[in-house]
Amino acid sequence: MFTADPVTSNRKVVSIDASFGLGEALVSGLVNADSHKVRNGEVIDKKISTKKLAIYALQDGGTKEQAIESERQNKQVLTDDIDRRVKA
Repeated sequence: MFTADPVTSNRKVVSIDASFGLGEALVSGLVNADSHKVRNGEVIDKKISTKKLAIYALQDGGTKEQAIESERQNKQVLTDDIDRRVKA
């Protein structure tokens, strides 16, 4: 999440990027994330990306890459009730 739009530097727009699993895959550029732009508690723009893999934490330490099932690859990570959670 960025408290200012990272592209326009607009401080009135919050940018939320979301992918399955740990953020490591997003930060390292392994996946394209869903993108949500929020202004005044309302989602003003949403782009859903195809997500083919995720990185998950292992119980005994470390991480593992895992393929996302084909039926989930184009589903959004955050649910549509994000509007209500952002306003809270």
